[in-house]
Amino acid sequence: MLFNLKAVTFVLFFILGFCGLLYEIVWLRQALLAYGAIAPMVSVVISAFMFGTALGSWLGGRWVLALCARTKSSPMTLMAVGSLLVAISSFSVPFFFSLGETLLLPLGPIDSFSYMLASTVLLAATIVPWTFFMGASFPTMIVFLRAEGSQKSLGFRHLYVANILGSMCGAFLTPYVLIELNGLRGTLFVAARLNIVAALIALLVSRYYGHLAPLDANALPARNRTMHRLRLPPGLILFVIGFCSFATQVVWTRLYSPLLGNTTYGFAFLLLNCMFGTWLGSGYYLHEQTAGREGSIIKPLAALAAFSVLAPVLGPSGLSLGVLSLTLAVVPYFAALGYLTPLLIEQRQPRPKHGRIERIGRAYGLNILGCIAGPLVASYFLLPSMSEKAALAILALPFIVLTVFQGSWRTAVAVTVFVVCSNLMAGHSEPQGIVRRDHTATVMVNGSGMTKNLYVNAVKVATLRPTSKMMAHLPLALHHGPVESVLVIGFGTGTTFRSALSWGAKTTAVELVPSVRDMFGFFHADAADVLKNPDAQIIIDDARRFLKRSDTKYDVIIVDPSPPLECAASAMLYSREFYQLAQEHLAPGGILHLWYSIGETRILQAIVKSLLDSFQPPGKFRNVLAFRSADRTGVHFVASLGPIELPRPDAIADWLPPSAANDLREWTPDMSARELYHEVFGRPLRPTALISENASVVITDDHPFNEFYQVRRAGWLQFE
Repeated sequence: MLFNLKAVTFVLFFILGFCGLLYEIVWLRQALLAYGAIAPMVSVVISAFMFGTALGSWLGGRWVLALCARTKSSPMTLMAVGSLLVAISSFSVPFFFSLGETLLLPLGPIDSFSYMLASTVLLAATIVPWTFFMGASFPTMIVFLRAEGSQKSLGFRHLYVANILGSMCGAFLTPYVLIELNGLRGTLFVAARLNIVAALIALLVSRYYGHLAPLDANALPARNRTMHRLRLPPGLILFVIGFCSFATQVVWTRLYSPLLGNTTYGFAFLLLNCMFGTWLGSGYYLHEQTAGREGSIIKPLAALAAFSVLAPVLGPSGLSLGVLSLTLAVVPYFAALGYLTPLLIEQRQPRPKHGRIERIGRAYGLNILGCIAGPLVASYFLLPSMSEKAALAILALPFIVLTVFQGSWRTAVAVTVFVVCSNLMAGHSEPQGIVRRDHTATVMVNGSGMTKNLYVNAVKVATLRPTSKMMAHLPLALHHGPVESVLVIGFGTGTTFRSALSWGAKTTAVELVPSVRDMFGFFHADAADVLKNPDAQIIIDDARRFLKRSDTKYDVIIVDPSPPLECAASAMLYSREFYQLAQEHLAPGGILHLWYSIGETRILQAIVKSLLDSFQPPGKFRNVLAFRSADRTGVHFVASLGPIELPRPDAIADWLPPSAANDLREWTPDMSARELYHEVFGRPLRPTALISENASVVITDDHPFNEFYQVRRAGWLQFE
């Protein structure tokens, strides 16, 4: 034999698995940029990705033999064509995302039903055609292997293990290395090249085995049963475990937010644990099958039920085992899943009308259809209406029911007792506070007086502090002439929004999370009166989408990105493209205020470089100013298309509106308005001094420098 077929097919499906996860991660980031950085979009992208894969697996199982017969070609030739078509997606998907963004602008705010429905349809129409070819690779390869006669050592489980291992590597390298080095588009081009390599491998295999005749699926030899008799159809069980596992992953993402943070790496680390567990389970299944051992469904089902509810006990509100708790709960769960999936798919259910290849594709398709429905149900029904531990208990219930149907009552009772005890243990350690849940996030507030705190998905994002007032009073004081309109991006505790209204200006706030807006009354006793102000308006929308669908000009735009600097999707408010968009909405003489929290120096330099490139052309001065905050927690950046004149604190105090002066001194009654402004104006920073003369790194939509940092912090690359 010219080459080892087992090794070649393993490498081929490793590459396809690697590229699949790469596409999913990059497309998810690009979809958030185009359609809005909200949690439901994550579920929609994942579900559309899985739906296309399911459709390809299902229809591929039905059509691949007919296509081979009609075209008189090898299944590997079809595999090569499919891989080349997927490579085209690296160019086409970003284009259609941009086109879809433009088409949806007239549909209003991001939380409207019409927008959510239309965006779901467009996302699916963009992603599904390419993932169809990804899913069709499994039945196509199985047809080839059966025709070639590699039935003893090769099959679905062999391909599954290779694909999962490649997916695991893609889940790690894409966010931790490739995006930081190549940007989003460059990373897609890496996948396109790998798809071309996969196509060449498939063509070589096709050429070498070109003598093989197409097979009749019904003529394929049946596999021996490898497990106890199933009392339910394998397709139904596969749908249930797909549904529950992906819904559980959505709940875990929210539950582990305190440990993982709200950075891109948090989701990547969770995904990596899922892939690692699946690889362990599928590898163990392959080992058992090679050894001729009989598989069992009872123990994996019990493990799925038990480990799904163990997360709240071990997690941040439980025993506080840190990131180790995630691994202890997630890896065993997905190991059981990785064992069950190929085991169930390879079961032979005699149906005279259908061939074995079609049945494998159908079974795999049912599993992925469950993976589609799970995230949507978790995002839109479970999490908005109950706690994470309650949602996990509900998602454990189907596994217990399946155990009962398999006739193992003792195991079902034991797992039920474990689930109940785990919920009781987790309940004693839940954080205290007022909690509101919606489809976007879980929001909690606690504290009293000046120690009130705001948490989004258990991550502290805001508290009451005078600096939030200065975010409004500083740029409003620097604006020459009357201020008629103000835009606040990022509502938080509502402090900046409330302070801007004290100037008598029409003030609009844009916030992503509805429950954050609903907590306004907790932080400010006069919130109800503030909202009755005809000049006050709060809009639930993505900030960039709001700006793109609006023609309004503002005298002042205040931007307060969610902390930390590395927060996932935060580059959308730090990028050069965002500054250009903000410029289009600044009235003549308008001022942009950007808050920067103290963090990595190179991120600060990238932010300053992006601001200077956008607002201060060569030869111009004082278009961008910077002031260290009075509490030394960050920097106020102000930028305009023209020079900004810095008034004396005494002059500001003379013409400051009385309501604004009262608001400014509300939490610092011992200091006058002049003294408060002097606190900030007395700490100026020269923006050009914050970067080196040859600084070249900027934050762009394609290169979100602040969000991806592992390579540079490891010292592998130097950035100026």
